[in-house]
Amino acid sequence: MRIVALAALVCGCDEIVCGAGTVRMGTTCVVATPVPSCDDAGSVIGGNCYREPWTLCGPDTKWDPVLRLCVGGPTSSCAVHCSAPSSQTVCVSGQVVSFLDPTTKATSQTGVKVRAYNPLDFVTSQQPTVLGETTVDDNGCYSIDGLSRGALTQGLVAVSVTDSASATGGTFAVMGVGAILQSARNVNDLQAYYLERQTVDTWETQVGTTLYTAGVWMGFYLDAAGHPVAGVTPSRPGDDPLPNQIFCFRGGRMTLSTEDTTDSTGLCIVSPDEVVAHSGKCGTGACTPPFPQPLGGTAPNVIFFQIIQQM
Repeated sequence: MRIVALAALVCGCDEIVCGAGTVRMGTTCVVATPVPSCDDAGSVIGGNCYREPWTLCGPDTKWDPVLRLCVGGPTSSCAVHCSAPSSQTVCVSGQVVSFLDPTTKATSQTGVKVRAYNPLDFVTSQQPTVLGETTVDDNGCYSIDGLSRGALTQGLVAVSVTDSASATGGTFAVMGVGAILQSARNVNDLQAYYLERQTVDTWETQVGTTLYTAGVWMGFYLDAAGHPVAGVTPSRPGDDPLPNQIFCFRGGRMTLSTEDTTDSTGLCIVSPDEVVAHSGKCGTGACTPPFPQPLGGTAPNVIFFQIIQQM
């Protein structure tokens, strides 16, 4: 089946919504026939296995793993200053919110700036090259336009939020997120976080060890519907972190513990860490595997936040 037909199949551009275990084919819903090569780590669309089904979505839509459709609407207002994407450049935009309380948006008075990086440089270098930067408006919006695709390797982009005056932090810790680049599309709605350095100091006191100077990878484990998952232990396939390198939050984002599995917050950190594939393991009777294995990691004096969502 041609990719054009598949894109039309999942664009979510009319009212036909197929139920669980089925996919749309033309104007009807048919049973989604399992494909052995999928190994339950992707989605079956039209009898074919797609490990990254979101790549079939059209502009301004996102893959819904429950509906098995691309859903969405108009581009976020944070992208209003973005130029049209091209084969040479891309615009990255989204909203900056507090890590401790994501309902609280940054403003022009918060004192933060958003900076863009080559992701591998960001998580391996203590002084990565800033490829672009911008301030935050009073709606928490940022947009970094005209980034060179050639400067972004592995088909990824990373952005950090930290002090306006310093890319290496001060009042705020250096906290980064990443996104996959797609041809002929901008990166919209990439949510980034600001985090006070004082909060990180509190976490270190709670667990009795230094974290930030060693580098922190933070995994946010979600189920297919986007809800935080309890009972997950962070893993690195083939090279799992030691138990004394894993720290998980308890009861909220302000309290870090030496426990090795997620609670209802779905959040754990690994420190120190390395740049390799990251995933999660489920205990008996806990979460439902599998989780994907995206590349992740961190560098000293960096907190890298990564969502790991069940497919």
